[in-house]
Amino acid sequence: MDMAWTLEREGFEVWEAGDGGQALAILEDVGTFDLVVTDVDMPGPVNRLTLAFRICDHLPNCRILILSGGREPTASEMPEGSLLLSKPVSPTSLKMAVGA
Repeated sequence: MDMAWTLEREGFEVWEAGDGGQALAILEDVGTFDLVVTDVDMPGPVNRLTLAFRICDHLPNCRILILSGGREPTASEMPEGSLLLSKPVSPTSLKMAVGA
């Protein structure tokens, strides 16, 4: 499933990043987001849940959806208010999670 395509069809403007460092660069360039979808095992210099916590620091009203295909973090390991989905994620599950 192409999550970006599903979100675009639901009316979201989508920015994609190949790793956590690129995601932070996009965040700095764009400045604001309503929703960020990230993965527990994102490659690159910004790993695990670091990206999610950095987003919370800069954009406290941004909703965060965290995906995991392996070890699922506990609630205390995730930013408050973030939502966890186990992979694989169906289009229906994604739409429900983002409120589409």
